Amino acid sequence: MENRHGRRGDGQQIMVHRGFAYVAHPWSGGFSIVDVRDPERPGETVFIAAPRNTWTIHLQTHGDQLLVVHALDLFASVSFADEQTYHSGSMGATVGARAQDWPLALGDASSTAAQDLIASDLIFPHRRGEAYVVACNPAQRWFYIPDLRPDEAIPIECWDSDPSVARFAPHTGFEYPSTQPGTPSRQSIEFRTIAFFD
Repeated sequence: MENRHGRRGDGQQIMVHRGFAYVAHPWSGGFSIVDVRDPERPGETVFIAAPRNTWTIHLQTHGDQLLVVHALDLFASVSFADEQTYHSGSMGATVGARAQDWPLALGDASSTAAQDLIASDLIFPHRRGEAYVVACNPAQRWFYIPDLRPDEAIPIECWDSDPSVARFAPHTGFEYPSTQPGTPSRQSIEFRTIAFFD
């Protein structure tokens, strides 16, 4: 579909909602909107470019809203002048700056009520997934670590099959009101692992 209409082969995530497909293109730097009300004859494609030096990494739909998440385009940074630098350097040292602008916040799972969680579909070419959008609730408790260093990491539990423990932790970036003008934007790397226990 993308090759036929947008000629972009790097569609990494597809959300289909109310007759339109929203396709993230990390390497093309933006996302497409495709009219798929007739799936056999996709209609017009509109490409929306990401802000300068960013790439589109996540799309989420809910009701009449579209959430578009952009992140720093690491390959556009002079710190990664070539592929060898990218693979051989220390990721923390290369990306490195203290997280002072849009720091990461973690929600206390015990303060997040079931009705605060809004299920939202993640539609991929060969499967359908699901994630939660968290509705605002004054009863929720949120925490963050100020000035997180590049050599520090925060483990986040995204899912646990054991219902007797916190099954996941809501998390997001937030606009920190005391951030000074000119502060470098937060740059972060996410690694995911799975643990199995007998």
